[in-house]
Amino acid sequence: TKVTIIRLKEPEDMAAGDCSLSNTKVTIIRLKEPEDMAAGDCSLSNTKKVDTTWFGSISHRFVDLGPYHEDQFTIWTSDLLAKDEIILLKNTVRNLRLEVNRTFDKLFADKEHLINTIRQKVARLRVIQRELVDTCNAPAPDLPFEEVNWTQEEQVERILEITDDELPVSRFLTPSEEAVNAQRLADEEKLKREALMNDFKERALLEMMDGVLEARSWEDMLKDDVPKPSCMVNKPVELWSAGDREDVREYNKKVDNLKTERGKYKIRLMEEWEKIVTIVQESIQEFDTNLIKLNSTKLKVEQAIHQEHLKMLRIHSHTKEGYLLDKQYAHLVKTQEFLANAELPGAISVMNQMQTMLTECKVNYESFELKDKALDKRFRDQLKSDYSTALSKPQLDQMYKLYRKMPKLKMITVPAVWIEMAKRITGVSPSSSFLPDDAIDVIKGVDLLDKQAFQMSNIDMKVVEFVTKNRRLRIESDFKMRAAGLEIAEAEATLQHHTRNVALIKDNILHLTNCIGRLLSNQNNLEQDPIIQLILEQGQVEVDLTGHFEDFHDVQLISKSKVDSANNKVISAGCQKMAESEKVDRLKKIIQDEEWKQKELKISIENLKTHIKRIERTKYYRDKIGRVDAQLDVVQKQKDETKAEIRRINMTVRDVEEKHRELIKDEAFKKKYEEDQKERMKALLKRCALVQKIQNQVTRLECLRSDLTTLRCKTYPVLKSKFV
Repeated sequence: TKVTIIRLKEPEDMAAGDCSLSNTKVTIIRLKEPEDMAAGDCSLSNTKKVDTTWFGSISHRFVDLGPYHEDQFTIWTSDLLAKDEIILLKNTVRNLRLEVNRTFDKLFADKEHLINTIRQKVARLRVIQRELVDTCNAPAPDLPFEEVNWTQEEQVERILEITDDELPVSRFLTPSEEAVNAQRLADEEKLKREALMNDFKERALLEMMDGVLEARSWEDMLKDDVPKPSCMVNKPVELWSAGDREDVREYNKKVDNLKTERGKYKIRLMEEWEKIVTIVQESIQEFDTNLIKLNSTKLKVEQAIHQEHLKMLRIHSHTKEGYLLDKQYAHLVKTQEFLANAELPGAISVMNQMQTMLTECKVNYESFELKDKALDKRFRDQLKSDYSTALSKPQLDQMYKLYRKMPKLKMITVPAVWIEMAKRITGVSPSSSFLPDDAIDVIKGVDLLDKQAFQMSNIDMKVVEFVTKNRRLRIESDFKMRAAGLEIAEAEATLQHHTRNVALIKDNILHLTNCIGRLLSNQNNLEQDPIIQLILEQGQVEVDLTGHFEDFHDVQLISKSKVDSANNKVISAGCQKMAESEKVDRLKKIIQDEEWKQKELKISIENLKTHIKRIERTKYYRDKIGRVDAQLDVVQKQKDETKAEIRRINMTVRDVEEKHRELIKDEAFKKKYEEDQKERMKALLKRCALVQKIQNQVTRLECLRSDLTTLRCKTYPVLKSKFV
């Protein structure tokens, strides 16, 4: 059995003793599974206890497989079983996807419920904020989380809807729409004014009943302050009477009671605040945990789907391979039967016919040889008997040589041409028959030999005619013998070709027999040695190597570069995993620190609450409070005096700094003025020097001009004339 093993982290239903792989050919495929693989991570409904050891996937952890799945060892025995298994596997894949979708829908419904709950809790927290500010006069804490809203990715139907706040520009209104909107606003304003003008019944009822119809709660009553007695508003303390002091004591008692009630209400609001925040945070954390579990389940289901697809592909491949083997077997058997029953007998029959024809050709050739010898003997005998008296012995030898003389022959390889030439030699065939040029040249050579023979003057013409006639007969016999020789050569070549053809057909039949044997062996291996798929817990299967090439017949060899590439990817994934693990550890430490700080703050809050309660339980007498108030007034007065002194000192410091800046500014101006004076004097001195130099240059120039004029007068004397 060939086994395809997919490695997983934590399958629970595979034991080491469940599979004996000692005589197993193994093809290993490694897939990565998330580390937290457990059957309890997802909601399963597996009601039937089935043996999933040899199932080859983890689908049974998520859905019920049913009792109709076939074992991987028996599925290959029938094509119908394979087709049924493919249908069942497709149904399993569909059920896996439906299971994930059901889990997702359930989680989506949980999110909808959670969002609605958060909105309600946020609304309640905002009410608590207002109550803390309005009723308890205490600062309200900020919301720990904002109200959650849906996105377009979560509500895809919103993608088709465009709201005004999504547009960068305001909506364009036509004049008619503007008129309609203006009329609608005017009608609404008119209705509001009419409602305000016609509310005298409600106002009269409220004034008459004076709030008796209102059922005010304890929280609403805490919002109202205790009204002060008239003596505290209209009289100074020195003019209070005993009744006034009793009213003041009653007022203070009510104020203290109101503060106590507000404090209790504040504590209750804060407890409710903490409870709501804790509930919402726990709900969010639980939802996040379920979402992480859903993501993990989705990955595992995707892996199960891939495993089912691998099984389907393997079934398709096995079925197609079996179909191709059957088709190839039928084709080979048909070809073998055709060669053995049709081609081989026909080839043998043709070979036997060619053997018979070759024998006939050899008999013809031998008859032509005997005829040639008989012609030669008859010519000798007739020449000696008839013309021995008329010819001398040298002439007889000359006639015999003339008889044996042949024309110059050409390379002609067609037997029919030689036969036609033989007919032309004796005059049997007409001269209009087609012959090649080489044959015509040979015939002309025979005619030329006859002409040369008749030109002999020392020989009787009858003898020459007898010799030429017999020579033509001998040449005719020679041509026929050559034609028979060519026919024998062609027959031998044809017989050899058909002999090779018969041998080739027999070799093909033998080769087809061997191919059919190998094909039957492959079919047997395909049926008895199927490929199955297993999932092992950290499975590592080792195959013993014998050192023979047969070890690699059922495996796929890959190059070392691909192995190195896979190892590099594994190392990269491992490094990434280690980095993520370190990041998770750091985040866990940070979370632990933050949790510790939160616990510390909670303990501090509890301590402060206890301290506040202890302070609130402490009783202070009025005289002590008066002394403390007097001390506070003194301290406040000292504080005000100190602040005034600090303000005066600050003003003095500002004046001194201003004077210092002015002095620094004057000193800088003085230095700059002196430097400017020096520069100006230098410029004046330089100007005077330049003016003096210019005057000297002008004086020198005048002197040079006068010298030039004198020299000109000496060189060119002035002539006095009346024209001058």
